[in-house]
Amino acid sequence: YGVSARSKWLVGISGATALIAEISSWMGADEKSLLVIALSLFAIAAGGMQTAKKGWIAVKTFTLNINFLMVVAVIGAMTIGEWPEAAMVTFLFALAEMIEAYSLDRARNAIRNLMEMTPESATVQQSDGSWKEIVAGEVAMGALVRVRPGERIPLDGIIASGQSTVNQAPITGESMPVEKKVGDTVFAGTINERGTFEFKVTANKGNTTLARIIRSV
Repeated sequence: YGVSARSKWLVGISGATALIAEISSWMGADEKSLLVIALSLFAIAAGGMQTAKKGWIAVKTFTLNINFLMVVAVIGAMTIGEWPEAAMVTFLFALAEMIEAYSLDRARNAIRNLMEMTPESATVQQSDGSWKEIVAGEVAMGALVRVRPGERIPLDGIIASGQSTVNQAPITGESMPVEKKVGDTVFAGTINERGTFEFKVTANKGNTTLARIIRSV
């Protein structure tokens, strides 16, 4: 995930050369002069390579997407002699994609950090009635898990006994702790604030609400 240093440099070079082409045009240079065309082609090549590749894939798979439409727009601008505009459009689209990649990466990292906060172990009731701490990934569906005050809830489940207040902000964004009683749902990664309770597991570690969120993102 993320934006590579090479991609940043290419977008920067594309923007600089596109701007120079535009300024040259504003200062009276012919938009069809060799200098303006050369600058524009350089900007298009630096900032539009990935877009062109994705556009070609769209053509081969008979899929109309934004990359294909951008390629058509740039080719159209060049065809009618609007070279600086073609270069600037290419740069702006590359910049928008880079900003989008940053945004997605931040979202992924935020959720990944939440996943890392989920306990690796859970206190599970054994067949003889005793309690044993085992790896959360090995807890079976329907198993009874005990959570003490201050502990993070390791898996999704439904409270079978006890009651407490739970900080669900990592999942729901609620600013205030939520009262939980028998029959209520609890989520992996949330924090038990007071009271001890036991819950029946309704989702294994790879299929909790939090795990599904990160997969969706």
